[in-house]
Amino acid sequence: WSSDVCSSDLCDPAKIVFYPNYFAWFDDANWKLFAKAGFPPDVLYNEFKFAGMPIVEAKSKFLGPSRFFDEITIASHVAAWREKTFDVVHRIFNKGTLSVEGMETRIWCEWHPDDPSRLKARPVPKAIVEKLSA
Repeated sequence: WSSDVCSSDLCDPAKIVFYPNYFAWFDDANWKLFAKAGFPPDVLYNEFKFAGMPIVEAKSKFLGPSRFFDEITIASHVAAWREKTFDVVHRIFNKGTLSVEGMETRIWCEWHPDDPSRLKARPVPKAIVEKLSA
């Protein structure tokens, strides 16, 4: 997806994107990736007993700045699947040039069967792995 960096509250005094905003964009890109594959939140909740996909690791490498009013494009994909976790890689391009690389490790969670106020890590459903691996 793409977005204009047009809000001054996204930038530091030098008018460069303040780094925590990239992590918010990574999260948004993750949800859009799932939705584009046919798994928007309502489908996840209703069809897969889904309770969330918390992040257990997040990192980024900043290769170039994005500034006020730059148009950025974010490309995301699942790079690795494990039984209950997966890695999502995000690449942010500014005018076609790679400016940020990021990675999140997420856990697939359902509501705990004995305590509905708690989450429990579960295997990622096969249908989701297959669709997002295609």
